[in-house]
Amino acid sequence: MARLLVPQGDFELERFPVRAKDLLRPWDAADEYLLSAIAGDSEIDFISPDLRGRTVIVNDAFGALATALSVHSPISVSDSELSIEAARRNVTKNRAGDPVEFRSSVEPLPFPIDVVILKVPKTLGLLEQQLHEIRESSHLDTAIVAGGMARHIHTSTLDLFDQVIGPTVTSLARKKARLIFPKLDLERDVAPSSWPKSFEALPGLKVVSYAGVFSSDKLDQGTRVMLDNLPSNEGLADVVDLGCGNGVLGTAIAAQGDLSVAFV
Repeated sequence: MARLLVPQGDFELERFPVRAKDLLRPWDAADEYLLSAIAGDSEIDFISPDLRGRTVIVNDAFGALATALSVHSPISVSDSELSIEAARRNVTKNRAGDPVEFRSSVEPLPFPIDVVILKVPKTLGLLEQQLHEIRESSHLDTAIVAGGMARHIHTSTLDLFDQVIGPTVTSLARKKARLIFPKLDLERDVAPSSWPKSFEALPGLKVVSYAGVFSSDKLDQGTRVMLDNLPSNEGLADVVDLGCGNGVLGTAIAAQGDLSVAFV
């Protein structure tokens, strides 16, 4: 358990799964920076958004943002079930009764969105997919602010914001974190998203992958070796594809016969 002190309040947060003597914090400096900017920190050149409209939080790792902003009834979107469970637990523990809605990243975003608070993901593919979805659900006055640790924000990251959302500027670094302030330009012609992608893993086996999935645009060597050495389905009834990613192995096994396959 760790205490997060931010302008929105004092919160006790924990990571999930809960581990004894876990010394890692369930938030980072980018979470603190974002919450300071949203609260109207005078040292940050950013006009804090009005959170009375529909607010969407994207990629909240353990719920620090959802917990601090839960009084505004945000929608929290993540591609990780662990992150969603962590956020749900931390909101319940600190702000029981506050209506936070949790959505998987494969569910559509609501329309229209008034405020977007985005933690920059580690992969450009996932960021591209999310920025296109945000653009499609925004209106002329939608406010967007993003943040991340400086080591995850590169020239290519800022170029992607500029290409999909509009002109983009950044803040100074604070505790090795930076903020990104894109200005939404809905009149700009934007190339369509390249996600989801598809490829043929095996003859007759077409794979469709969303961004953020391991080896999302080609068959990795480890999976190729396993495909060449799949067990016989003789005597098998139930199969679990654990850590399934895009599901290539489980699908290939299921194609061999009448089996029950669980993808985890």
